[in-house]
Amino acid sequence: MKKVLVLLTLFIMIFLPIKVKAENKVTVYMFRGYDCPHCEAALDYFYKNKDRIPKNVEIETFEVWKNDNNSKLQDFVAERLGIDTEDDNYGIPFFVVGENYQIGFNSNKSEEGFQKILAMAEENLKNEGYKDVIEEVLESHSLNIEKKSLEELMGGPSIWVTITIYAVFGLMLVGLIALMFFSRK
Repeated sequence: MKKVLVLLTLFIMIFLPIKVKAENKVTVYMFRGYDCPHCEAALDYFYKNKDRIPKNVEIETFEVWKNDNNSKLQDFVAERLGIDTEDDNYGIPFFVVGENYQIGFNSNKSEEGFQKILAMAEENLKNEGYKDVIEEVLESHSLNIEKKSLEELMGGPSIWVTITIYAVFGLMLVGLIALMFFSRK
């Protein structure tokens, strides 16, 4: 009887889903331009310091110079946040965290900008009424946007590049083995 109870308990623990309270997550969104030096400086600094970014803070980026929908999204978000898009200070990089934002990134004061953006993220993590303005804008506008995470943008090769490289080397190895095997006869 004990064995049956133990097996039943193990079965329940393994196969029944256990609901765990979801950890709060906050996304730092960055609107950036292709080859924008200030954007690249920010991305580079964030990537070099990715270990200092809390695990429940994600970084997502939108390229706006070559993607019209991403550019429209930036303008819709700016309007939602009460930013004058005709102002000379409006541009990129443009960071949005919840309902907070920061325009620009000074590469001479990288740590200061990094800390300010992380502080916005941590403030939103503590905020029970966290609103993701980007998600709200996307719900009200049908835009075909393209976003990339910091890791996708700055990290190593994509999974498909890695698979392709391994496949090519695997085929070369199989060919070499076949060549050695058939050359003996």
